Amino acid sequence: GGTIVDTVRHYREHHGTPDQVLILTMISTPEFLRRVLDEVPEAVIVTGRLDRGLSPPDVLACVPGERWDEEVGLTETSYIVPGAGGVGEVLTNSWV
Repeated sequence: GGTIVDTVRHYREHHGTPDQVLILTMISTPEFLRRVLDEVPEAVIVTGRLDRGLSPPDVLACVPGERWDEEVGLTETSYIVPGAGGVGEVLTNSWV
């Protein structure tokens, strides 16, 4: 979410606050959603999948968002779990 937050911050500084920011993602994590929605309240996020695979089993048994603060989708090194198996590198032509 850092890139989106930085981009919106730059836009605000140079052009004013947008009425709405539409964000389309293939995969999101609870951490991404919390950060962006906290810092860009005018954001509307549409995502294909919410990965929250590191959440405790009782949280996973709930509807996504029901226990928002307990949902986890990123490892300590910011890898998405379960993720898409490296498809990000293929889509962006970056190899790690």
